[in-house]
Amino acid sequence: MMMRTIAMIGILLFFATSAFGQSPPNLLNDFDAVLPQVAKGVRGGTEVETTILLVNPNSTSVSLELTSSSESLLAATTIAMASMERRELKLSEGELVSGWVRVRASETISVSAVIVTSETQGGQESVSQATVLAEPLASSVVIPVFYRSQTIQNTGIAVFFRELGMFRFKLFDASGALVAEANRLRRSDGESPDHLALFVNELFQYEPPENFVGWIQLSAYDQQARGFAAMALYTTGHRIVTAQSTKIDAEAAYILALKGEGLLEDLRTQYGFDVYSQVSAPNSWTIKASDEVARALERDPRVEKVEPSLVPPPLSL
Repeated sequence: MMMRTIAMIGILLFFATSAFGQSPPNLLNDFDAVLPQVAKGVRGGTEVETTILLVNPNSTSVSLELTSSSESLLAATTIAMASMERRELKLSEGELVSGWVRVRASETISVSAVIVTSETQGGQESVSQATVLAEPLASSVVIPVFYRSQTIQNTGIAVFFRELGMFRFKLFDASGALVAEANRLRRSDGESPDHLALFVNELFQYEPPENFVGWIQLSAYDQQARGFAAMALYTTGHRIVTAQSTKIDAEAAYILALKGEGLLEDLRTQYGFDVYSQVSAPNSWTIKASDEVARALERDPRVEKVEPSLVPPPLSL
C-alpha cells in the first residue's frame, strides 16, 4: 500500500513539472492566495479529482477571480459570492494534469482544496485524500522535511513562482548544517515553468540518510523580494498529508512609485519603511521594506506601483 501511495503522489509531482502556464498579472486585491498543488484527470489506472472549497465569511458580497497554470486544469473564472456563501468547484476528468490555482478577491475569504486520488492495480482499488490550504504569497519561507522516518516516508515540495528570476532551495539537517542546495530559474520565454513539484531527494539530487529530519529554506537567489507560494506534501503509509510553509518576513529593496507629490512622508510614517534613494522616474524612490509592507503598499490608493529593485537593499541606513 505504501508503494502504491508513493507512486500516486509521484505521478502528481511528475506531471506538475510539465506545467508552463503564464502567471496572471499582479492585480491590487485585498486577498491574494495560491493553492500550490492541485490535479485532475485520468492516466492509466489512476484517477484524480480536486474539489476547491470557497467560503465568504464577510457580511457583504465578494468578487473573486480564479486563474491557474493552464486552461486544461481550470479556465479563468470570475465569481460573485454572497455573504456567508459556500461554494464548491470540482476539477475532474480529461487527461491527468496538475499545477496551481490562484485566487484573488475583493475581501478576505477562505480557500482550500481536497485532492482525491484513486488507483486500480491488480483488481484492487486504493484511495488517498489530501487537503490543501491556500498559501499567501511570500518571498522567503521555511518548510519542515522528513525522510524515511518511522512516521513519514518522504517529503514533496510544491511551489508556484509568481516572479521571474532565480530561486534557491537550501536543505538543512536538524543540527542546522547545510547539506544540499538547488537552484530553479523562472524565465519569461516559456522554457522554464512557473510551477515545481518534486520529492526532496529529486529536488536536490541528494539522498538524505534514514530518519532524516531538517528543513528547506526557499528564497530568491539574489535575496530580492520575488513572490511565490510553497507547501509540503508528506507520504505517511497510505496517506498523503500536506502542510503550509512558514513565512520569513525578510526585508528587501523595492521601487516605490507614487501617484503625486508630497505623499512619501505620510506613507513612510504609516508603514514604517526606509527610504534608500530617489530614482529618475517622477515621484519614485528605492525603499527598504518587508514583503508584508510592500504588499500593503500595493493596495494603497496613493501608490502607483511597487516592484522589486535590481539593486540590493543597503546593510544599514
